[in-house]
Amino acid sequence: MSAKEMAVRKGPPLNAFCCGCSLSFGTAFIAALNIIQAVVFIATSVLNLLFRSRAGFLSQTELAIHILNAFFALGSLPFAVLGFGGVLWRQSGFVMLYFWFLLLALVIDLLYLGFGFAVFDPCQTMNLGIGAKTGAASQCGFARGSMIILLLVATALQMYAIAVVYSCAQELKNAGIGFPELLSKRPRKDPAGDVPGDAKYPSYGASYSAQMPKVGGSSRIFGGSIHEVRYPPPPPKKEGF
Repeated sequence: MSAKEMAVRKGPPLNAFCCGCSLSFGTAFIAALNIIQAVVFIATSVLNLLFRSRAGFLSQTELAIHILNAFFALGSLPFAVLGFGGVLWRQSGFVMLYFWFLLLALVIDLLYLGFGFAVFDPCQTMNLGIGAKTGAASQCGFARGSMIILLLVATALQMYAIAVVYSCAQELKNAGIGFPELLSKRPRKDPAGDVPGDAKYPSYGASYSAQMPKVGGSSRIFGGSIHEVRYPPPPPKKEGF
């Protein structure tokens, strides 16, 4: 068995998104959230950098952080649109490109978080007014623990989103048709409509008599009135007796 056949038989890692929703819906939902996030970051960065406005939740952020957010948002927007369009057009390649972008974004986020925890102190960067100045070690420890838990939850959600997008890409690649298409009420085509000859009629004879007239026509055995199942068959009855 080839590797491709084994992958098709095994199926995608996930078969549903968030309590029974389809993978296509989940991927479209994740891509839509990514598009909204990118637009918000771009708008906030433009307002703060160009118009010197203090609007948005990132109004107190430094200039370098604004530039990085705008740069990453501009880079993520085309991939998110590709992922959303891949679901609509049933193109596994587009969804796979979006998956590789999400994987790269996860690696960048992990590197940034690791660097942040190694260099900066959460108690000082959060500007809580606690920690070394006040001597409230318990409060500083609670702030650090809460930050770590929050980042772990955000990373887990990001990894789950990556798994959903990858599963959707594999579903589109392996089958080309997913669970929503099987449930959709579309008019089904007559399975015998494209069969040539007389195969769609319940009668004996050649199935392709229209294409191969030498084989014989479509006709019932013994006129359709006699169906002998015994073997050997009894001799035929003579007429007139």
